[in-house]
Amino acid sequence: MATQSAEAAKRMRAAFKSQGWGHKEISVRSSNYSMGSSVRISIKSPVVDRRVAEQIAGCEESISRCEITHEILGGGNFFVTVAWDYEVAAEMAKPWMEPIKAALAQVKHGETRLIPVNGAESVDACVGYGAGSWLAQLWVGRHVAVDFTPDFPNQGAFTLALKLAEQEAA
Repeated sequence: MATQSAEAAKRMRAAFKSQGWGHKEISVRSSNYSMGSSVRISIKSPVVDRRVAEQIAGCEESISRCEITHEILGGGNFFVTVAWDYEVAAEMAKPWMEPIKAALAQVKHGETRLIPVNGAESVDACVGYGAGSWLAQLWVGRHVAVDFTPDFPNQGAFTLALKLAEQEAA
């Protein structure tokens, strides 16, 4: 008898296959553990539309929450995670890293102005410094903010670069 996570993973694989995504484009792994189970989906190709993958996967997720505090209750939860494979994410983000770093280099500590990130045709992105931490803003339909800490500026730049790549691909 197959477990809940194995059955859900099978249904997700079939749904992904109907989108034209096989095991080379997307990986689906299920896990069972005490008091719950999960499925991890790793996107291995930029041809996969992450939003569609999340929509397909989200239909299977089942998490019990307290009605008052919304805390996750223990037992029987089924979690689904969708994420880019690191190598694919790095390749997608690569064209944006230098323009973002160049824009960050122009911003002085304490400044509140935003500097456009060059190279964006369909995307308007800016970086700036304010409120004690680096802030990157992405304006595409809705506002997405990415924090840059002084200790890890590349992590914030990478996060923004990946968001830009996702928006450009959409």
